Amino acid sequence: MRIRKGFTIIIVPHSGRRNKEIIVSGVNFLLFFVLVVFAILGNYLFFRLGFGSLRNEYIEYENKKMRKELVELEEELKGLRSSFAMVYEKNRKIASILEIDAPSNGLGVGGAQLETKGVELDNRVSLLKAIDSLKVALFVEKRLLEDSYRELASRQELIRFTPTIKPVKGYLTAGFGMRIDPFTGELKPHLGVDLSAPKGTPVIASADGIVKFAGFYHGYGKLVIINHGKIYETWYAHLNSINVSIGQKIKRGEKIGTVGSTGLATGTHLHYEVRAGGRPQNPLNYFYPDLVVD
Repeated sequence: MRIRKGFTIIIVPHSGRRNKEIIVSGVNFLLFFVLVVFAILGNYLFFRLGFGSLRNEYIEYENKKMRKELVELEEELKGLRSSFAMVYEKNRKIASILEIDAPSNGLGVGGAQLETKGVELDNRVSLLKAIDSLKVALFVEKRLLEDSYRELASRQELIRFTPTIKPVKGYLTAGFGMRIDPFTGELKPHLGVDLSAPKGTPVIASADGIVKFAGFYHGYGKLVIINHGKIYETWYAHLNSINVSIGQKIKRGEKIGTVGSTGLATGTHLHYEVRAGGRPQNPLNYFYPDLVVD
């Protein structure tokens, strides 16, 4: 009996049936083993190289995305620094105009702008921190600027409606305060000043306002009263002519009439009064031409 050389593969079924035997020659078994090894190796290399390539592509994509984000963050930081510097400088200029100390944002000199200059801005985290810091500083600085603008506007408004110039080119002939009344000879208060000038000399408004009265009023003769907001009123009496009407808006320096001698007047002149909160003030204290900027 001839003995076959090779390998026997025994298959054991689960059903309890008889085992099966497959006899494979040595050459075939070797061939089968080589094929199995190559199949496993091929699959391994395919998946290894394939996934590796995809992984490299993904990493490159993420790197590009991060580089783009860093560039955008750097641009945002640059814009914030520029905005902060502009607002910061405006605050200082307005403070100089108002002659007050420059407002503090509570973040030290230069605020967060200076803090970011020493930071290594070479990564996303440091850039985000610098941006957040500048955003806070810019927000605070803008609020300070708004306050400064409000204060500046308030002062400019006050100056606009404050009598600050002589209403006529003339000479002072009677001052403010107690004096002998030229008609009765009694000691009486003189509620304004008298400024002598030729008849027809232009009379101008000493501040912005609205005409409250324009007409004849007892001893004042032809009279113009201008309301200058919540505080001041000015009275222009003994006019020869009136060039405005009630309710008319007036600008400082605008002609409202001419010098005359109407009413109780001993000669041609302008009787001029300044009232604050309804109380007569000395008009000489309100002749400040240096404050007027028209």
